Amino acid sequence: MEFDFLRHHTFEHALDGVQKVFLMRPPQLGKPKHDMQPFMDEMKKRKLEHIVFVSLMGVEKNPIVPHRKIEDMIRESGIGYTFLRPGFFMQNLNTTHRDGANQSMKKKLLSSFLFVVGAIPLLFTPIVLMANIMSLAGERTGNEGFFTLFVVYSFIAVSSTYFLTYLGCLIYRFTRKGKEKPVLLSVIPLFHLALAVVLFSLWSSGS
Repeated sequence: MEFDFLRHHTFEHALDGVQKVFLMRPPQLGKPKHDMQPFMDEMKKRKLEHIVFVSLMGVEKNPIVPHRKIEDMIRESGIGYTFLRPGFFMQNLNTTHRDGANQSMKKKLLSSFLFVVGAIPLLFTPIVLMANIMSLAGERTGNEGFFTLFVVYSFIAVSSTYFLTYLGCLIYRFTRKGKEKPVLLSVIPLFHLALAVVLFSLWSSGS
């Protein structure tokens, strides 16, 4: 029997003699009001007794996902219902979400690698801080130009705060929002480190 949510003429024969419906949203249909409301209206018109809908775990706390909107549509229809809220289907990783899962895994691996690389300079933090303190405590000759002083103090500030940037990004990486941009957060400490290297190079060339 032919049935298609987007081809309304298929509803009539599909619902002939039917009192109960097992409903599952096709992944490619992401606009319930447009894609599935006509079928809901047809079921309501025929006064079906019950709908069993495969929803999503935690959907009651997430009003954005299509499953939540479909649940609301079913409630509003006045038809008896049962909502099944599974966590996930394994086959989704091999079909609908395969590319997304692969990309997500690659980003996580790249992010982890960059954080490991970024952690190496932390081993030298005590030495850098001690050297910076000694630089601040040293006497000036009085011949330093404004640019030289700017570079020196900038380097001291940047190199002394690297561990704060690294730890901040690492902690934020494991928050809900941070998980959405793992690579960006792992690159920020490296940019901070690169700035310190540039400043040190300017200092060395000017001394």
